[in-house]
Amino acid sequence: MSFLRKENIELQQHFEKLTNIKPTSSVIRIEDLKSKSPLNALVKDLQDKVDKQRLIINELKEIIKTKDEEIAKLRFKISESKKKLKKKRKEK
Repeated sequence: MSFLRKENIELQQHFEKLTNIKPTSSVIRIEDLKSKSPLNALVKDLQDKVDKQRLIINELKEIIKTKDEEIAKLRFKISESKKKLKKKRKEK
């Protein structure tokens, strides 16, 4: 069964070469990747690194969001304090 599949893939690739005028193609076939185990390991390693970086980025975005909220609260307190000071100065 695997022989027929391999033959089918080879025929499909041969057909694509004949029908495509431009041989440069950016298509990566899963079957091609399965036969290249070092490439698979590299792709998996890179995907893991990308996933970890995305997690870190999301965590940092959450931290930034909370810090922005804290900054907004502090700015509000500062503006309220300035208003109170102005009122006190006017009373004197």
